[in-house]
Amino acid sequence: ITSEPTVNFHANATVGCAPFTVQFTSTTTPQNAPLTWVINNTDTILDETQFDYTFDTPGLYTVALYSNLSEDCGSELVREDYILVGDYPHADFTWSPDIPNNGRMVSFANLSTGDNITNYHWSFGDGSISNESDPAHAYHVNSDRSFNIMLTVTNNAGCSDAEVSERSNECCVVADEEYRTEKAD
Repeated sequence: ITSEPTVNFHANATVGCAPFTVQFTSTTTPQNAPLTWVINNTDTILDETQFDYTFDTPGLYTVALYSNLSEDCGSELVREDYILVGDYPHADFTWSPDIPNNGRMVSFANLSTGDNITNYHWSFGDGSISNESDPAHAYHVNSDRSFNIMLTVTNNAGCSDAEVSERSNECCVVADEEYRTEKAD
């Protein structure tokens, strides 16, 4: 009498960005049991204890492993939605007013695109940061000055994109007329 195989497997990673390569490893016993892997009901891999598979398209993927020692002696493990493959978001933004004045709030509008964006990280170029989607920030300067502003967006699969302000890669802040007058005196 042959006992049923004990089917088990793991992946080196289950969340990533397309194209996402995953290494699958069977820990099925007995070790010499025949194996049939099925990925998302479309791709079949036979008799591989360990292999790499590349997911080119974003989505959730089911992975199944079957092992049959005989017609009446088999086992399976199906992991539904086991692999999450994300697409890269596209970071983009603008601000208002176009030429900010010293000490006055600048409103930043997030124009980023992509599915399931979960994190926003703004760096305003003056050491200040924000994790809001559409933040506001005031610059305090002693003379006209430019700042590089960066927005990095990340989605639920950990895929990120960053955008630096494109208006000559800087956002300029104009010092107050009052400061200019005091400086001239």
